[in-house]
Amino acid sequence: IRIVDPTTLETVFIEELDNNEAAFSVAILQFEKDQTSWYLCVGTVKDLILAPRSHSQGAIHVYKFAPDNKSFKLVHKTPVHDVPLAMTAFHKRLLVGVERYLRIYDLGKKKLLRKCENKNFPTTICSLDVKGSRIYVGDLCESFHLVKYKQSTKQFYLFADTTAPFYLTSRCLLDYNTVAGGDKFGNLVVARLPESVTAEKEEDPIGLQGKFGMGKLNSAANKLKPIVNYYVGEAMTCMQKTALVPAGPEVLFYATVMGGLGIFVPFQSREDIEFFSHLEMHLRQENPPLCGRDHLSFRSYYNPVKECIDGDLCEQFSALDFKKQRDIAEELMCTPQEVIKKLEEIRNRVL
Repeated sequence: IRIVDPTTLETVFIEELDNNEAAFSVAILQFEKDQTSWYLCVGTVKDLILAPRSHSQGAIHVYKFAPDNKSFKLVHKTPVHDVPLAMTAFHKRLLVGVERYLRIYDLGKKKLLRKCENKNFPTTICSLDVKGSRIYVGDLCESFHLVKYKQSTKQFYLFADTTAPFYLTSRCLLDYNTVAGGDKFGNLVVARLPESVTAEKEEDPIGLQGKFGMGKLNSAANKLKPIVNYYVGEAMTCMQKTALVPAGPEVLFYATVMGGLGIFVPFQSREDIEFFSHLEMHLRQENPPLCGRDHLSFRSYYNPVKECIDGDLCEQFSALDFKKQRDIAEELMCTPQEVIKKLEEIRNRVL
């Protein structure tokens, strides 16, 4: 575990994990019991073998930062039964995903104290994001689950999940009701909670959740709806919502397992959507792939492509011969120069 100075990229402090331990997750937070200091929590596992899966012991190490934040010292270690793959700060406590258990820990004198637990997740929790009292849990094989923490009863309950399995490798929170994820087969999905799921429904006023109020398919009463499906072709290892130029629009930036980088750009007007969807349709017919594979079936390899236009295909317009360019432009009721200009506008808006 090392502290790196971001200005010089030099290692300021390093802590070696001994006894064949490996770190899998990390979180920096302030605990409610000690609001003057910052703590570093690291999820580790000892002697991990992936196949056949075995390990000696999982643990959560708690380190306390020095006042200058240039070093830290070990406070204590808390043993856990499996690999803590995800952890984050939550209301001045530590929220941890250990296998299929979601737990809240608070700081104790000799180890972390377990305050709350939910073990109703399908396989293994691999990601955690927090916004307010809502927790976005990413499952290794079963996509996203939305969890509410009820302070009065000190309980988690699951109020929304997805209907289709999704082997999550990366995710990004787009807004309070929308989350994007990439899976190990190379798909992108953007799922949104319907507006009908209001705060009153989240609060579960009759208190049936977890006892009798189990919904269909996975377990939750409400379902996230997929609003975008797209096959990228490579597993996405990370994903981030960011603006690439100052004061520019936010885009979804992703990196793939083969080292590729790409962006998904949101359209800003209905005219742009219609123009580029028609351009993509004509290019599918006029400029089929070299190997003869149907472009539509390629981008719909796992799920039918939905609400997403292939920019790589649209960029091939300028490489076509002039006759084809003119024919496509006539169908779009403009000139080839105007089509190229429109493509450049989209590119210059974000880069």
